Amino acid sequence: MFSEPFTSLNIPKKWGWQTGAYEFCRTNPKYDKRDYLTTTSMSVANGVLTTTATRRDAYYWNTGLLTTGDSCSTGGNEFTLQAGDFYVARVKLPTGNTGAWPGLWTWRNGDTEVDVFEWHSDNPHILEFSNHIREAGYYYEDADFAAPGNWVLVGVHLGENENVWYVGHTLSRMRSIWNDSQGIGKAQPYLILNLSVGSSPLHAGPIGDEPVVFQTDYVRVYR
Repeated sequence: MFSEPFTSLNIPKKWGWQTGAYEFCRTNPKYDKRDYLTTTSMSVANGVLTTTATRRDAYYWNTGLLTTGDSCSTGGNEFTLQAGDFYVARVKLPTGNTGAWPGLWTWRNGDTEVDVFEWHSDNPHILEFSNHIREAGYYYEDADFAAPGNWVLVGVHLGENENVWYVGHTLSRMRSIWNDSQGIGKAQPYLILNLSVGSSPLHAGPIGDEPVVFQTDYVRVYR
């Protein structure tokens, strides 16, 4: 089992703060991310990780990312997921500026991305689930569940031949939402949790300088 209750930030022992998933480790403009990754954008208090994105310049926003590996030599304990794991986090969906793009996902060597969830502030009632190892995706829409400022649990049970996504307000009452009928095969990717600020033809970018705030209670992997 992997458990991060956020009693401290724990960089670099448990987490790295840059990622090989980004073209330049701390920035990734190629994929419509305005992120400029910093450690100072993340803080821990009362068992909650708070990631605050703030404008850096005309394009980039200072923001935060945590990963267990492939971290451009910034740390991490090298914990990897595998088929059979249940990967889950309790998060508070962002408030504040448009352009918010938080996610819980996986990555290793460019071909092992599974998005447990992505959320965009201009589609505030939709959680996006994706398997980029064996391409499949699903939009889950629920205005009572997915909304700015709501605390939610989102997780995926990984399998060799199918991944099943779950949502809920408590672990004991999570319900299955989607089965991709694809799975991850033998892949063993790293964990990533982050807050991006984005803009693209599909999603609105930030307006003005109001910060974006994303909070995480915990990240766990049950094996």
